[in-house]
Order: sequence, then C-alpha cells, then structure tokens
Amino acid sequence: MVDADQRPVPGAAVALVWADRTGSTRSYAERSTTADAAGAFTFSGLGPGAHELEVRAAGHRRQRQLVPTGVGSTEIRLEPAP
Repeated sequence: MVDADQRPVPGAAVALVWADRTGSTRSYAERSTTADAAGAFTFSGLGPGAHELEVRAAGHRRQRQLVPTGVGSTEIRLEPAP
C-alpha cells in the first residue's frame, strides 16, 4: 500500500470482510492486520468469492475495495485526508 506519492504507508489498519448467503445459510468472516514497514500485508486461507478490503491510516482517507479470491497481490493507493 502506498500514498499518493508512491511511498509505503506502514502501520495502516487493514480489515478483510467476507459474507455469503446460500439459501438459508449465512456465513460471515472478518480478519484484520497491520501493514508492515514496506506497506505490505497478507491474508491467507480465504474462502471463495469476493472480499471487501478496508484500509485506515492516519492522515489518509479510508479506502474500501472488493478483492476477488486468488488475486496474488493488489496495489492500494491511499489519498490524503482533506
């Protein structure tokens, strides 16, 4: 994860949410972690389907995006807070 100037954003709070409804069965899972010094983070052992990723970091706007399972990596660019 990087800021608008392509610098890593260490210490950002990252949450991953997954929800599924199949018939009368509902499933929900949430995981969280913190970005390392390089702005990187990892989630493993995810179920099928899309997951919503939410990132919060001081001085930046909250970022949300859908990430499909199986994506090796994705770049997240945080914008400065107003």
